[in-house]
Amino acid sequence: MEKFDPDAWADLFQRAGAKYVVPVAEHHDGFAMYDCGFSQWTAAKMGPRRDIIGELAAAVRRQGLVFGLSSHRAEHWWFMNGGMPFDSDVYGTRPWKVFGEGPTQVVAGSFADTKRSAFTGEDVRFTTKGDVLYAIVLAWPESGQVTIRSLGESSRLWEEERARYHAANGEVTIRGSHSTCSTIRTCFCILM
Repeated sequence: MEKFDPDAWADLFQRAGAKYVVPVAEHHDGFAMYDCGFSQWTAAKMGPRRDIIGELAAAVRRQGLVFGLSSHRAEHWWFMNGGMPFDSDVYGTRPWKVFGEGPTQVVAGSFADTKRSAFTGEDVRFTTKGDVLYAIVLAWPESGQVTIRSLGESSRLWEEERARYHAANGEVTIRGSHSTCSTIRTCFCILM
């Protein structure tokens, strides 16, 4: 690792036409390629004794590229035993009759996700499995209210205790708060 040159890597990525660099920062075995305070099993504390991810991130950003990370931390304790299922996992879903709704225009084409505006609390994506429709709200609105226009009054919302909903005029309105729902993504299950 003494020959690792993050600037040379970033230059190579840029010259190759890359727009994004997304290395695995921590694999399922728990060894982190960055410095952290809760583990001794890091590249900064053993092996190369360097913050590989931190150095690469700085070099990539200097080249004007988008830097991201992949982490497989959720599998640490289970990867030797076939993995760990999570209650939030939804496998085997299919597209619904509408892919989604909302004001944010999605730009088509490769590497186009940075060419759009940020998602809003009106942006919802749908997927379905059996008789359950999953409505994923891409940002929780400050008003604490989500209106899903694609549903209509006949849908029954499978809700958590604190969420409140109302169906009228061909849409469903859900009321909650940041403490009720994730500030990043919120998924509602609708029984069809």
